[in-house]
Amino acid sequence: MAELLSTVAALAMCGVACALLALSQREHWAAAANLLPYPALQTVCRIRVVASVLLAAAPVSCVAAHGAGFGLLLWMLLLATGGLATAFVLAWRPRWLASLAFFMCDIV
Repeated sequence: MAELLSTVAALAMCGVACALLALSQREHWAAAANLLPYPALQTVCRIRVVASVLLAAAPVSCVAAHGAGFGLLLWMLLLATGGLATAFVLAWRPRWLASLAFFMCDIV
C-alpha cells in the first residue's frame, strides 16, 4: 500500500510540475487563463522553481518506495506520463488548467 501511495504521489508531482512549467509560458497561460493577466517575471521564476522542486522530489519518492533501479525507471515513466497528460490537456481542454493558474497567482 505504501508503494502505491508513493507512486501516486510521484505521478501527481510530475503532472503538476509539467503543468506549472507549461503555464509559465505566455502562450499556454493565454490559452488556459485568458482572463488573468500574465504574471510578472519574478512570479514566473518562482513558478519554475516550484516545478523544479516537484520534479526533484518525485524520484526521491519513487526510489524510497521501490529501490534505485526500478524507482528511477518508474520516475522516468511517470514523468513522461505527466508531460503527455499536460500536452493533451493543453491541446483539448486548456481551461482545465485555469484553476491551477488562478492558484499560482494567489499563492506565488
